[in-house]
Amino acid sequence: MPDKVLRYFSPIKCFFSSWASDEARDRILNDKVLRFDGLSDDGLSDDDSVEISATEAVPFMDVINAAIAADLASIGSERFLAEYLDYHKAPPVQVIANEIVKSIVPSIEERDGELWGVTTITISKDLEPEVMAFVLEWLSSQYSDGWADNFLQFPIYVQEGGIQVSFWKPTREVFHPYTSEPGGWTHMDIEFELDESSE
Repeated sequence: MPDKVLRYFSPIKCFFSSWASDEARDRILNDKVLRFDGLSDDGLSDDDSVEISATEAVPFMDVINAAIAADLASIGSERFLAEYLDYHKAPPVQVIANEIVKSIVPSIEERDGELWGVTTITISKDLEPEVMAFVLEWLSSQYSDGWADNFLQFPIYVQEGGIQVSFWKPTREVFHPYTSEPGGWTHMDIEFELDESSE
């Protein structure tokens, strides 16, 4: 049976900071640094970080995806985020998910003039509903305080300043599921809602 690809769209938040000075901008951009390394001064102003809309963030899509790809490469596994499903004390449902889910890859995509987070999940066979629900709940934790929380901490450099991207934006319907089928993207009959306590 060929692998199946699932794609989940979720809202994102983007934050922008301008350069602290022209010197900081020139120093960092001349060094062709993609993201803040967490060690030296990030070169950005501490006073004017503002949230920008998903529409305003569209011009930065390519550089955001480049930063995501570089971050995922540092995991050192072609499974990417799915590598974190492999846990020696995992509950049975997670063990099943780990066996079936081959890779989980986050990215950014433009839809209708806005940037959306896209999670591409490759599976070796269909997941039972309770396993699929577990995977989505597990992803919500990765996006609230796991991988995505760490990704948010390190600005991505652009000509205008620095962009920070959060995959976590609380909503009743965090993941909008689609699956690839001949003829286009078809909505799946799988729904996932956050618990009331998660709002």
